[in-house]
Amino acid sequence: MLQLYVGAIMVSMLIFFTSLNVHADETLPQKTDSTIWIFANKVSGFIRSLPILTSSELVQEMGKASSNLQTRKLKLAQAAEAKKFKTRDSVIALAMPGGIIYAAAKKLRHKQAVQQFNSVSAQLDELKRNLKEFRLAAYKSDQLASLN
Repeated sequence: MLQLYVGAIMVSMLIFFTSLNVHADETLPQKTDSTIWIFANKVSGFIRSLPILTSSELVQEMGKASSNLQTRKLKLAQAAEAKKFKTRDSVIALAMPGGIIYAAAKKLRHKQAVQQFNSVSAQLDELKRNLKEFRLAAYKSDQLASLN
């Protein structure tokens, strides 16, 4: 049984590695939406080289992500405020049969909105930290490149 298992693993590895080398010379450049070229093997579909972003493009992408997170954070703050348990909800909970269930559901929705807000806030803070670190590293590498 073990020999069969090992044999199956070896055959699958052999197939995998031969698929990497079959028609390796038939790589065609495929143009993407920007001016970056991706080289892919026509037969197997494996990507042979990946596009490289410049540091300024990466900073722009991080800026876009930051503004998207800022917008999402603002919307989530508004949603959390709207889902807050208010005096009106207390009156409804007392007056209606099943009001305790209503109150519990209302509080749960508010708690979930606050958790989403906190999650987005943490992501935004991490992105801002990463952006600062990346800018510092890019500045240092530019300084080193200018020395050479």
